[in-house]
Amino acid sequence: MAYVPTPVGTGTIDSSDVQGNLDKMKNYADGSVIVADLGTTNWCESKHIMRGHYSGIVNEHRYASGQQSGRISTATEMSFVGDGPTGRGTAVENTSVEFPKTCITFELDGNADVMFQFHASPISPELGQSGPSLEQTDCRILLDGVAIAHAVHTTFRFATNGDTIGQSNASWSGFYVSKNLAAGKHSFGLEGFCKGKYTFLVNWSVSMEAYYL
Repeated sequence: MAYVPTPVGTGTIDSSDVQGNLDKMKNYADGSVIVADLGTTNWCESKHIMRGHYSGIVNEHRYASGQQSGRISTATEMSFVGDGPTGRGTAVENTSVEFPKTCITFELDGNADVMFQFHASPISPELGQSGPSLEQTDCRILLDGVAIAHAVHTTFRFATNGDTIGQSNASWSGFYVSKNLAAGKHSFGLEGFCKGKYTFLVNWSVSMEAYYL
């Protein structure tokens, strides 16, 4: 039922009555409102919706209907994945590792449809390698530590003059939508599997937008 305050007398006011009313109102507004307490039409106005909150530490906006967060690299910042822990020696198994500083964590208050977006400029130096064309590094989206198999981007190096191999500078960009992602803590980022010597990223960003169901 709707909240009904305890009347406070006109004579001596008991502080326990005042505090009791405040506590009951707080508890009612914080999770005890039911559908029957609301009007059937036009009950919700802008004054009833809590203003969004911004956290500058993690660059996150939280709203009543969802949230948004992300990060973008600085002008001198780079992220790096080498072949040592990934593709050295023509590794058979996928031993991908995260690109440092491309991961964001977030917590959903309820189930939501979430859209993840990213872009990056990968650079793969030649370092004496030869051949007309060679796949260098694969990049996959990670959601809660699990790679999205069909969300793959690849950078190549190309022959520019005979066997002289130029640096690969193809840009990566993409998005992925997770429908009905469960409430709770999650993470989103990028992982790399390097088949050349190494690949580093410049000018990258990752972001997420959640819409509560």
